[in-house]
Amino acid sequence: MNSIQKKLKFLYQSTLIPTYLYNHQHQTFSHPAQSELTHPPLEYLSELLLSHEEVAYLSTSFFAYYGAIKVSSLPGHVILVGPVSQTPYLKDTLRIAKKAFVVSGQDEANFESFLKQITPMPLQQFLNHLVTIHYFVNGQEMSYLDLLQMNSMKEINNEQTKRIYENKENLYFNNSYEIENQMCYYIENGNEVGLKQFLERPFMVHEGMTAGDTIRQTKNTSIVAIALATRAAIRGQLDTEVAFQLSDLYLQEIEQLSTPESIQNFMKEALFNFARRVQAARYDIADDVSMRSLIQYIYNNVHQNLTVDYVAKHFGYSRTYLSTTFKKKIGKSLHQFIMDCKLKEAQNLLVYTNKPISEISNYLCFSSQSHFQTVFKKSLNITPAHFRQQSSHGVRQNK
Repeated sequence: MNSIQKKLKFLYQSTLIPTYLYNHQHQTFSHPAQSELTHPPLEYLSELLLSHEEVAYLSTSFFAYYGAIKVSSLPGHVILVGPVSQTPYLKDTLRIAKKAFVVSGQDEANFESFLKQITPMPLQQFLNHLVTIHYFVNGQEMSYLDLLQMNSMKEINNEQTKRIYENKENLYFNNSYEIENQMCYYIENGNEVGLKQFLERPFMVHEGMTAGDTIRQTKNTSIVAIALATRAAIRGQLDTEVAFQLSDLYLQEIEQLSTPESIQNFMKEALFNFARRVQAARYDIADDVSMRSLIQYIYNNVHQNLTVDYVAKHFGYSRTYLSTTFKKKIGKSLHQFIMDCKLKEAQNLLVYTNKPISEISNYLCFSSQSHFQTVFKKSLNITPAHFRQQSSHGVRQNK
């Protein structure tokens, strides 16, 4: 017994992770010395002590981990390690932790100090500590990958099965993949106007739950959206370094926000900025306000019967001047640019709605469905019907 306690003290000296020794659910040792206030909460303690695995771990509601190692030489004895967080504790996570530990107002300062003294570390490093303890205490080798598969996959699979069953019973399905792809479509093409119209459309997003509170869930969703937008912008020809620098700045700012509304509004502005920068990078018009306005006008009116004459008149240019200037700055004729925008919108409608091809043709102001099909096949080497069939998404019910 004394030998194990010495090992746990040495473990703390090298890792700063609190350790506990239990004998049939009764705590016999803890290091560092602490009050019951910071002992593992009962809900996590019970799960770990009753685990059938030699080494086990779990995640908590406040985004930290606890681990447990059975002592093979002492039946009924279990070493507990934790809690360890992957990131420093923020205001929201501290609030959740206080609730889990049932911390009163007068104890908050000491409780926060205890948590903040524990060095944050990645999950892999924490699991490596667990298997190291297991080796030194029980003399048995194990890889952290074994532990990862043994514990988390079982837990995840059980939870996934439960959620799938519940969702089917309630006719509720996660549709975030379709929403993500539509969002990325507009960013990759630098279509800020289309992105704005898309985000303003009423639709019901059925997304998976990734956190136990609204603030963290909203932050997680926004972080995922910005990560997707970053890669869509890079595909849209935004410089990789610029894209990732923007991403880092946005993610840092999101973590500082404290209301769902402020997080969502900031996330939308970040998406708009990505689309705006892709447009400027793709067409080399970062400093050309008039050309940006013209392109945005075309995006915004892609469903109208746009012609070179009409656009030139709208912006007060002669047809010849606008055609020459546009070709020089964008690298393609204005007529071809208008047609490309219409065809990209057609692809989007074919993939994400079940609108008939005739209705899509009319919406984009082609002279006839036959004309639309001819232009589409000439540009993409596939008919609209076959494009829809071959889409990896299939035909989706129009939202």
